[in-house]
Amino acid sequence: MNSLRPFHVLVCLVLVSLIACSSEKREVNILEKKFREQIEAINSFFKEYKDIPNVEQFTLTIAAPIKVSLNLKENSAITDTEVKMAKMQTPDRQEIVSVRMVWRRYQNGEWEIEYISPQELNETLLMIKQIEQFKKTRP
Repeated sequence: MNSLRPFHVLVCLVLVSLIACSSEKREVNILEKKFREQIEAINSFFKEYKDIPNVEQFTLTIAAPIKVSLNLKENSAITDTEVKMAKMQTPDRQEIVSVRMVWRRYQNGEWEIEYISPQELNETLLMIKQIEQFKKTRP
């Protein structure tokens, strides 16, 4: 009977490890999906509002795998990748830009962006949020 205890402990540790890995993989998949959604939101925004004065417009294409660093104890994460940025004024000239999104997971379980670099992407997403809020207030 005593020889089964270490075996049971080992089995429990393996199960806990598998569950933790599964949970972490699920969160990574969620963040990768949300990252892609944010890039698509920026592209859609510039397609819809192409005549905004004094705003440099561009199209983004993810050019490298998305790397996710999770800190589940702090409910935070960082996503990094490289993105091709083609400015609408000169679409034939594309530059590669490193993009970092810092995420926070709130009590409701939702991940939300706290910060994006480069700054112009951060400003664009703020504009998108303001327009969405404005649309909600209109009848």
